Amino acid sequence: MNLKSLLPFEQYTFVTKLSIPEIGKRIADSTAPRTRAFSFPERPAAGKLFTGSVSGNQFELARIIQYRNSFLPVIKGEMNTYLGKTEVSVRQAPALPVLVFMGMWMGIVSLVCIGMLSYGVTHLHLLKPGLTIMPFFVPFIMWIGGAAMVSIGFKSESGKAKKLLLELLEGEVTGKDAKAY
Repeated sequence: MNLKSLLPFEQYTFVTKLSIPEIGKRIADSTAPRTRAFSFPERPAAGKLFTGSVSGNQFELARIIQYRNSFLPVIKGEMNTYLGKTEVSVRQAPALPVLVFMGMWMGIVSLVCIGMLSYGVTHLHLLKPGLTIMPFFVPFIMWIGGAAMVSIGFKSESGKAKKLLLELLEGEVTGKDAKAY
């Protein structure tokens, strides 16, 4: 496992025998128009898997779910023809407000962790074992919890979205991306 696998981003390319117009039609038929951000959940249209839009050879989607998950990936894709087949390049990432908030959260908690470490090193003689040392672990637990929340929340949803997209477009992941699926 490497650090890159823990980050809330995923990029892969798959090949399909479908043409670009046919891919666009399949995605459009399975996609409901995007509703307002920060609204109450609406009942999705029957048979729709995603919300979003398709424009030319590009699309931007989010999977329709019946629950809340702030780390639901935004799926951006581009379709190109290559050697008689269609390649679909896909990038998945959380929504920008989520990335900004979690970046600020992790940054502030990281600074507090550095402060706790520097205080602990310079005042080591004042620290006594037992309950008095426990508050020093709180920021580290917050950092680990924040990282786990982002990673688990995103990866669980990105895998489901990838599977749905591959089934919808009859795609096959190739090359180095093949082992990830």
